[in-house]
Amino acid sequence: MKIPHIKDAGLFVLLAAILVSLATFVKSSNEKKFSVSWNTMGTVVSVSGENGNHVEKTADEAKAVFGTYERLLSAWNENSELRKISKDAGSGKTHEITPSVSGVYKTAFEVMKTSGGAFNPLIGNVMKLWGFNGGKALRVPAGKEIANLPFSPRDVFFDGARIRLEKKGMSLDLGAIAKGAAVDRVAENVAKTLPGAEVAVNLGGNVKNLGKKPRKIGVRNPFGGGYAATLVLSGGEAVATSGNYERFVEMDGVRYAHIFDGRTGSPVTNGVAAVTVVSKSATLADALSTTLFVLGPKEGSRLLASRYPDVAALWISVSNEWTMTPQMEKICKKERQPNRAIAVPSR
Repeated sequence: MKIPHIKDAGLFVLLAAILVSLATFVKSSNEKKFSVSWNTMGTVVSVSGENGNHVEKTADEAKAVFGTYERLLSAWNENSELRKISKDAGSGKTHEITPSVSGVYKTAFEVMKTSGGAFNPLIGNVMKLWGFNGGKALRVPAGKEIANLPFSPRDVFFDGARIRLEKKGMSLDLGAIAKGAAVDRVAENVAKTLPGAEVAVNLGGNVKNLGKKPRKIGVRNPFGGGYAATLVLSGGEAVATSGNYERFVEMDGVRYAHIFDGRTGSPVTNGVAAVTVVSKSATLADALSTTLFVLGPKEGSRLLASRYPDVAALWISVSNEWTMTPQMEKICKKERQPNRAIAVPSR
C-alpha cells in the first residue's frame, strides 16, 4: 500500500461529510503527516499519523477488523450473523454469537438497561416502518402501528454468548455502536502488534487516539461550516458525535432525524442538535452519543453522573445553547473559526 505524505503541523482536517479518497491537510511546519482513507461499513475510514510504516500497518489491521465487523454485524447484509438472528425472531432458535463481537452485544444491552431503553438495539423494525434503513417508503406511521411492533427490551434472551429474539418481527440494529466497537478492536490489536504507535483511527466520526500524544479534534458546527468547538483527546481516548443536521428527512413540514427514542419508537424531537462524547472506550462513546441525544442534557447528565462518571459530554441545542459536563469543560474550547483539527461529523 502506498501512503501519501505532506508537510504538516501534526493537526489535520478531514472533510468527513464527503466520502473522499484521501484526508486533507493544513500546511505549516516541516513535519510529515501520513494518511490513508477508504470506504467501509457504509462510511469513510481514515488512519493517520507521523510514521508512514505505522499508518500502513494500522490501516491493514483496520481493514481486516472492519471487514469482519461488517460481515457479522451489518443490518444491510442479508447473510450477516446479525441479520440471521433477526430472521429467526419468534422461532425459538437461540444463536451462538461469534466471540469476537460478543462484547458489542454486551455493551449494547448494558446501555439499553442503564438508559431505560432510550438506547435500544431492537429498534430496527421501527426505523424501517418509518422508511429509514431500508424501509419501503418514508412516512409518518400511526401510533398504533408503532405500538404493534415488538421492540421491547423484555423480549430478548441474552446471556453474553447466546441470543434469542422472542417475538416474530423483532429486528436487531447495532449501527449506533458497531463502528465504535470496531475502532476499539483495531486499537487493541495495534497495541499488541505496534506498541507505541502514534496514530488516529477515524471511522465515520468515531475517532480514537492511539498512542500517548494528545490530539486536537474539531467538533463540527451543526448550524453551518467550520467547527463549533475543539477539544483535546489524550492518548487512548475516543470521541463520537450524534446530530440531527446530516441525516434527516422532512415530511409534512416537519424535520425527522434518523435518531430514534428506543422507548417510544419515534424520531427524537427534543430540541437537541448535537451531542459529542469523549470516553476511553470508543464503543461506549458511540453508544452514549446516541443515548444522550435521546435523553437530552438534564436526564443525560444524571445518567453519566450515576453510571458513567468518567465520560465527558457536550450538548448543543437547536437554539445553540450549550451544556457541558465538568469533564468536558476541562478539554473543550468553543470556537468561532475553523481550526487545524480532525473534524468529527455526526452519525
